[in-house]
Amino acid sequence: MPVVVPVVVIAASATLGACDFRLEVADTTTERGRGLMNRASMPHDQGMLFVYGIQQELNFWMRHTLIPLDIVFLNDALTVVDVQTMIPEHEILPNLLPIYTSAAPAKFALEVNAGVAADCGITPNLVMSLSYLN
Repeated sequence: MPVVVPVVVIAASATLGACDFRLEVADTTTERGRGLMNRASMPHDQGMLFVYGIQQELNFWMRHTLIPLDIVFLNDALTVVDVQTMIPEHEILPNLLPIYTSAAPAKFALEVNAGVAADCGITPNLVMSLSYLN
């Protein structure tokens, strides 16, 4: 599948741990389904925030995802409930694509480059500051 160079729309900014992020927001079923598929790279200070209507167990996978990612699950109070590192599909044996499930109910998931969560000191119980841009 070809690498897609997306039109990136930064719709929010956030501070979490020691880092500030510029965020794309995926708040529709279509946007959440597409996520960061087929992207060759992403800036260190950028991420995608997945927004769900209710707090629930969230499940993610890395189908057609080319870059390793950290996923930060947050509850409805924007408190981190789980942090995991996800492996790109091309680094996994065929037909063994894992599902990454939040350790606790979450309303938001933040995807950033792998290693960023550790670099920024992002751990459970931290609270994210979030601002939507106009």
